[in-house]
Amino acid sequence: RSADDALDGEAGRMKAFFPRIAAVNLASNKTAYLPYLLTSSVCVATFYIMLTFAISPEMARVPYATGAVMLFGFGTVIIAIFCAALLFYANSFLIRRRKKEFGLYSVLGMEKRHVGVVLFFETLYTLAASLILGLIGGTLLSQLLFGALSSLLSFDVVFSISFCDAAAIAACILFGALFAVIFLYNLLHLYQASPVSLLHGEQTGEREPRASW
Repeated sequence: RSADDALDGEAGRMKAFFPRIAAVNLASNKTAYLPYLLTSSVCVATFYIMLTFAISPEMARVPYATGAVMLFGFGTVIIAIFCAALLFYANSFLIRRRKKEFGLYSVLGMEKRHVGVVLFFETLYTLAASLILGLIGGTLLSQLLFGALSSLLSFDVVFSISFCDAAAIAACILFGALFAVIFLYNLLHLYQASPVSLLHGEQTGEREPRASW
């Protein structure tokens, strides 16, 4: 019985170990993660604002706004594609800077599956922070933009925009999927690389992005 309790206690400590290590890694690599977090938060806010303008019932109250609503809907798709390309490029830059760290984990005896668990929690924390900051910023900016439109338009329309649940849910689904794909990409890259290549991976020069045009 005591052996079972010891095993259960050890398993509990291991479950708490990986999230704590992920939080420590994010804090220690804040100079690299802050720009990435800022980029992802701005992407969330921009997508949320565009979609809010596209589906908000307030826009339907504006005379001759059908074309503008269609334009915002098209812009939402363009923003989603742009955000996907931007996040993947920013992630490649971030992971390249941390290859040496992952290689040291392997050299010190940590299995790749354990590094993958740490990477999962880092991705989860970054996604949660990006959604929170992006949705808060997007809500505030959408209110300011709607207020600016209200003051600029000559129509007798009073804009009063609030938090858009549908746009927030769509942002959570989109960026949750993007971060899931990014995590799987990083995990595949981690499993395919050897500890030696990881240790020297940071010395690899920056490549031109494929979607530069």
